[in-house]
Amino acid sequence: MVRNMRKIKIAILGFGTVGCQIYQYLKSESEHIRELFQVEIEVVKIYVRDINKERSIKGIEFLLTDQGYDAIDAADLIMECIGGNGSELSRELVQYAIRKEKPVILSSKKCLAFYGRELFGEAVGNHVPIYYDACVGGGIPISRNLKDMGRCEQIKKIYGIVNATSNVILEDMSSRNMTFQEALLQAQKQGIAENDPSEDVDGYDALYKAIILAGITFGTWISVPSVQPESLRDLTEGDFAQEKTSGYVIKQVFEINCEKETIVCSVQNRLVDKDSLIACVKGRNNIIIIDSTEAGERAFYGQGAGAKPTASAMFDDMILCLSHIIKP
Repeated sequence: MVRNMRKIKIAILGFGTVGCQIYQYLKSESEHIRELFQVEIEVVKIYVRDINKERSIKGIEFLLTDQGYDAIDAADLIMECIGGNGSELSRELVQYAIRKEKPVILSSKKCLAFYGRELFGEAVGNHVPIYYDACVGGGIPISRNLKDMGRCEQIKKIYGIVNATSNVILEDMSSRNMTFQEALLQAQKQGIAENDPSEDVDGYDALYKAIILAGITFGTWISVPSVQPESLRDLTEGDFAQEKTSGYVIKQVFEINCEKETIVCSVQNRLVDKDSLIACVKGRNNIIIIDSTEAGERAFYGQGAGAKPTASAMFDDMILCLSHIIKP
């Protein structure tokens, strides 16, 4: 009976920290998936840009390929883990998968922010599902919840904290009286900030996520260049002096407002009340608050960074995908 069991072939595109983690989840949870769906899953290809690079996971050399299109051709389901430095490549490979009518599970927020309208349009035209819960909020299932909200009401505003690196840096600048450069260096030593932290500290990472939330909530895909986020580099000693005497704390806050069918998006360094929900968000955690006409404010809180929360969201998307494509 097991010999006749259907097999779902999976290609992983990108094998950094998230790609490695999703591979481990797929291996460790294969029996659970077999019990749930009466199918076997198999990773058949892993696309990498440098096939000779030393890997933390051994024994996978036979799966590696530097030919992304070949990896997609070999699989039934595609898991994209290429990341922000390869957003153009992600776009090309995801488009190819969609045109080959293969479901895609995305993790690249930058790719989706820049090309979401285009990719979703192609997906609809080719009747192919795209899953993207890992693109915003790490382990917070925000995208899935937003799709099911607002059936009898209007969502007016979405706001919160979605960049862990900036959150940690601001905490150190505030509570430990560090300069921006000192706090950044500390975050880099701890592995919280990238070697090139520009997209985090200059607000673009938060902006990408805000654009995705606006797109899936309001159907409006805002152009990235049309919004200028505020950078942590703009903060002065005077800003933190004001923080200490005012009962407020500085946080990097994104906000999406829907006013008379006009969508306005911003990422700013704000003074927020110390007793507010946003002020209580510490470390690598994120918070996304949805304000609607009938239910008022609802908050979603959890880890917004790291390989495990992101890969966990991708794995949940894969389970949802399997439930849609496997017929009883």
